[in-house]
Amino acid sequence: MSKWWDFSEIFDEDIDQLFVTVKKLINRLIVHENCHRVVEKSPVLWSTWFLDNAMILWDTVWFERIQKNVR
Repeated sequence: MSKWWDFSEIFDEDIDQLFVTVKKLINRLIVHENCHRVVEKSPVLWSTWFLDNAMILWDTVWFERIQKNVR
């Protein structure tokens, strides 16, 4: 209904609450990610870590899987 340039006019009174909500969201995302981490945070042997996770990195950087699903 509105465009980005209307945001401050429409939500002027709610801006402070929006910041609080976004901070809570980011905080919970960080906690969730730390609890459910797939990739080891500090590996002992980086070469093994890379071998195990190279495809995750490839998919993340190049979005190859996403492109395959779009076609």
